[in-house]
Amino acid sequence: MPQKMGVSHQTILNHLQKAGKKLNAWVPHNLTQNNLLDRINASDMLLKRNELDPFLKRMVTGDETWITYDNIKRKRSWSKVGESSQTVAKPGLTPSKVLLRVWWEWKGIIHYE
Repeated sequence: MPQKMGVSHQTILNHLQKAGKKLNAWVPHNLTQNNLLDRINASDMLLKRNELDPFLKRMVTGDETWITYDNIKRKRSWSKVGESSQTVAKPGLTPSKVLLRVWWEWKGIIHYE
């Protein structure tokens, strides 16, 4: 972007900061030995509980997402022999969106809409 605008990289950063933008920095999350042991114990307890009372197979979870699609029907027509075919400009993009919701259990999808 700096080359396209003819300014320095620092100038771009300065303007973004003045506009209230911040540069995110990724910081890895390190687990302490106690955190790691707590997670192992919790997982072990859940597995043992599942052996006594199989609750994992009774769980239902779901998710939703927007799906964008383009479903334009283009008209076609036949021309007589010797006549030039009719030319029709391709229509512009007209994307549509639909919300897909899915619920599933351990066997697979149980409902969607």
